[in-house]
Amino acid sequence: MLGIIDRTSMPYESDVNYGTYGMLGAIGEQVAKEVGLEKSFTFNETTDEAFGGGLYRCDTVWGSTRGDVYKEVKELENKADELGIHATFESGFTTRYTIPRWGVVKTESVSKDGERGLFWGHFRYVDQHSFTVNEYGALPERFAEKLDQLEDTSAVKASVKYMPLDVIAYDLIDHLDGYADPTGNTAEILGLRDHETYAGMRELLQLMTDSEHQKINNSHVGKVPVIGDRITAKKHEQVSQEMQRKSDIIDRLEESLVE
Repeated sequence: MLGIIDRTSMPYESDVNYGTYGMLGAIGEQVAKEVGLEKSFTFNETTDEAFGGGLYRCDTVWGSTRGDVYKEVKELENKADELGIHATFESGFTTRYTIPRWGVVKTESVSKDGERGLFWGHFRYVDQHSFTVNEYGALPERFAEKLDQLEDTSAVKASVKYMPLDVIAYDLIDHLDGYADPTGNTAEILGLRDHETYAGMRELLQLMTDSEHQKINNSHVGKVPVIGDRITAKKHEQVSQEMQRKSDIIDRLEESLVE
């Protein structure tokens, strides 16, 4: 079961740039639209409450309880996960029977009817439970697969219309490793059939690598006698290895996708 943080934020939002986030959102929204996933869900619950003679009972006589609705949330999350997307929900406080609750399921009182005597009472409550999906987003590790499967890519194209494609492609480079379909939507939308895109990705890679090397050089660790030099050398080696790994991915993509 996902927690409130997982349900109100994208798992990748702190790992990608603004343009990438927008594109992943557009892909997720279109995937949900094409398979018919809704964004607003409402359920009614009718409850009977009775007391008298020292006895008390409160039972749901029709509809879905709050617990049932959370099961619907979980079912939606499972469907989304199978589709390679993630849903974020609206959240907040709600009060039912004077008990404050925090979560993605909102409960509102619709009606309350009944009668009360001196030592007895009988009431019927109708409550409405609901939850709302703020956004669907494609999981980065499956974004190319989902993008290639879309029937309509107009919203995705619009999301990157004014964005640097080389930056987005570089941001998702690990998830593009092995991609080799020059006719796919991913290759078209991210400009992966153009040499210019790869030139931009290589420039970004060099800038990122230089920045990492500079951070290591400026680190206080390197100033520690003897052991500092060894740690610094090891970190420089790791950065160089990572640069080579990403460079190899860029080379393979260019070789596979550019005619």
